[in-house]
Amino acid sequence: MKRISLFLLVVMSLVAASCSDDDDLNGSAAKKGVEAVDLGLSVKWANVNLGASSPWDIGYRFTWGEIEPRTNFYGSANKYYEVDPVTGEGTFLFIGNEISGTKYDAARHILGGKWRLPTKAEAEELVEKCEIYYDEQNGVKGVNVVGPSGKSIFFPFGGEQDSDESDIYGYGEGSYTFTGTLDQDNPERAYTLDLSNTGSWHHYRVGSGPRDDMGIPIRAVRD
Repeated sequence: MKRISLFLLVVMSLVAASCSDDDDLNGSAAKKGVEAVDLGLSVKWANVNLGASSPWDIGYRFTWGEIEPRTNFYGSANKYYEVDPVTGEGTFLFIGNEISGTKYDAARHILGGKWRLPTKAEAEELVEKCEIYYDEQNGVKGVNVVGPSGKSIFFPFGGEQDSDESDIYGYGEGSYTFTGTLDQDNPERAYTLDLSNTGSWHHYRVGSGPRDDMGIPIRAVRD
């Protein structure tokens, strides 16, 4: 009896650990309606932005390295930006060249499990290996990204928010989402996945944007 009880205890522990690692299937992410879509790339991409209730919802907005969303980005610097009281000069605290999967990762903090920010390389892979085209779904402008597997995900054109929700730059024109990778050539900036296809705004690329001037969404990935 003792051997059987010990065996059952080990099995139950392994099952619990498995569920903890895959809570996108069994826990918090599933409850939030987040699904991992296999586009045929090195990682699976979420079907919605972080905090979104549907593919057409913009979801939460963040500054880089902060794990809680905001609704206003005017006059309130990133929490890792410090101003010298004597010189008045500001600088960012170093929190890593790659914050994907760390304590500074909002996707990991909110969804748990193996969810995380994409790296610059993973965002570049999406741009290089997927078919991307302008689309309008449910009355929302954006781009549809079709992977080598034939599966697709939609990125709404949410633009970049400055102050409140009435002050959004590029709304309906472009989708900008953070990666976890710092721009080491300019540490005040981080790499972003930039997808846009309206008028003069036409590019599918990984660019470099300010860490705190504007609030933009996050699209999570998982291995």
